[in-house]
Amino acid sequence: MHYLIYFRLFSFLKIFVYQTYQSDLIGTIPEWISSIAALFAVFITWRIFNKEHSSDLLVILNRRRQRTIKNSITSFSIKFDLEITPYNKGNAAESFRFLGFMEHVSDSEFEKLQKQEQLPNMIDPVFEYASGDEKRKFEKIEPKSTGSTLLIPMDDIALQFDDGPSSTDKVKILDLDVCFLSGMGELRRRSLHMEMDKSTGDR
Repeated sequence: MHYLIYFRLFSFLKIFVYQTYQSDLIGTIPEWISSIAALFAVFITWRIFNKEHSSDLLVILNRRRQRTIKNSITSFSIKFDLEITPYNKGNAAESFRFLGFMEHVSDSEFEKLQKQEQLPNMIDPVFEYASGDEKRKFEKIEPKSTGSTLLIPMDDIALQFDDGPSSTDKVKILDLDVCFLSGMGELRRRSLHMEMDKSTGDR
């Protein structure tokens, strides 16, 4: 989006200079300096306004041991959950919708997916066997705030994918993309590297 605005500003300046030259209204050097300074001031003002009124949506990934509470006693498992927490570090509210996981792709391949009208196939273990058109909904996230944390068992994620090329007989290694949508419908991702012991499910 920014590149498009820069291109339009440059095109406008180029047309302005050409028409000024054609009409013999070139003006003096101080007049030119004043005009350029005014354009620069407009550009800086726009940048500041854009920064103060834009969102910046990220995803924080963490892992924690699965736990159960019985009779006020907390016990921890050797297995882990993946925590997925959206964070808006911008200055404007933003919306977030978790889509799912897919095998990691290069930046160029992901840019192609972003340009497609239809979203690529994602795997969401929680809704994998849900009936109908059930899917996650958008969540509004205020500036400088986090959204609701999703907890997904890492075993369930691993079961949805074949062993990665770096896997061994004892360790399953996966490189995935955690994909989500912004409020403007922009497809985004966060890379996830997983190494799991095949016998215990420990990471």
